[in-house]
Amino acid sequence: MATLKELSEITGLSMNTVSRALRGHGYISEKTARLVRDAARRLDYRPNRAAQALRRRTSSEIAVLLDTYDAPHLDKLAAIKECAVQRGFTMGVYFTSEDYPSSAFRTLLPEVLESAPAGLILITSSDTILR
Repeated sequence: MATLKELSEITGLSMNTVSRALRGHGYISEKTARLVRDAARRLDYRPNRAAQALRRRTSSEIAVLLDTYDAPHLDKLAAIKECAVQRGFTMGVYFTSEDYPSSAFRTLLPEVLESAPAGLILITSSDTILR
């Protein structure tokens, strides 16, 4: 998988020009945009979401906290993942357990929120996770 720098080197364009062409922002000629898109496709370029999140100070992760991993909850996770991916988000899954202090809801929630997820979903079998 290629990096933005590699695309820049291969196309002979600056990283800023390559970035603008990939994002479709700013003035880029159609010829330049086509050159960049073709190179990105050939090299299987994928944007680095972590770098984007740092630069924008936002996250594209949807955090999901659950207290069990039974079949109905796993079905929900699969549906959430499908929906998130279709909209350009990633999904982080966190299991809570009062039996293990480092994964207890009260300990885990601040840690999850510190990463500033784009969204937070709680899936629970009872209201004990909220107590």
